[in-house]
Amino acid sequence: MNSPTGVNGFWAATEEEWVDRISLLLGDAALRARMGAGARRTVEQSYSHRVQAPRMARVFREAAAA
Repeated sequence: MNSPTGVNGFWAATEEEWVDRISLLLGDAALRARMGAGARRTVEQSYSHRVQAPRMARVFREAAAA
């Protein structure tokens, strides 16, 4: 079985694992808060417009130069 605890989410491959992970979240408000905060950090650090805009600009510049 995959490790049930995660920083910003859970891995679940089977129906049993999904039920287990959802049950954990339903029963633990602190876990929901920690995982939510971790997920927000992940999005802000990797997928936010502040991070992606410079990457997209570089791609467009490289494409225009090619």
